[in-house]
Amino acid sequence: MAGLLVAHALWWGRARTVVPLVGFVAWMDRVQIPDEEAALRSRFGADFEAYASRVPRWLVTLW
Repeated sequence: MAGLLVAHALWWGRARTVVPLVGFVAWMDRVQIPDEEAALRSRFGADFEAYASRVPRWLVTLW
């Protein structure tokens, strides 16, 4: 989804088309991913913790 929003922003070439991308990434990072991680943590416990310590949340980690 983020890739489609990036493509959309590039297609239009306007700064305001980046707003949905920023909103989507913020929502995913602050709401959706933590909820999914909590569900995985409760189901798989230490196995998920080991996995999460090796793998970044996003394909590209900026911070």
